[in-house]
Amino acid sequence: MRLSLGLRRRQVAKVIGISFRTLERIEQGRTWGRPETLRSIAEVLGVDPEVYVVAALRSWQQAKARKVA
Repeated sequence: MRLSLGLRRRQVAKVIGISFRTLERIEQGRTWGRPETLRSIAEVLGVDPEVYVVAALRSWQQAKARKVA
């Protein structure tokens, strides 16, 4: 989602007030993040928070499947 909007991690992280590494860990599925953080990410991306969480979950599942393969 973020990439399709042409946004960089550092840009999004700065806007919502979290570190680049925190956003990276959320996107890579190493942590869920707090609900308010996920909500803020969704707002920056212009999507409903539930849509963002579902997209993140799918991304994490794909990453996990690649690790297993």
